[in-house]
Amino acid sequence: DNISHYIIKHDDTSIPDVLTGALQLQIGQCTQIEMNRAARVLRNLGFERYQRRDGDIRQWRYRRLNAVTVVASGA
Repeated sequence: DNISHYIIKHDDTSIPDVLTGALQLQIGQCTQIEMNRAARVLRNLGFERYQRRDGDIRQWRYRRLNAVTVVASGA
């Protein structure tokens, strides 16, 4: 499966990343069906959905459940 080969190199990704990187689709031509299918495959491969915030910008992403999370402290 293209997604499982693509995701080997990634601990964190998004649905648009998977659709364009693994399946070589253009985002403008993807429907909710393709997005749901990619999300289902990611969950089956051990990824969880989370929301990443960068200032005011929020994005839904997927991360590998067993990936080590490093938190930087700015004290």
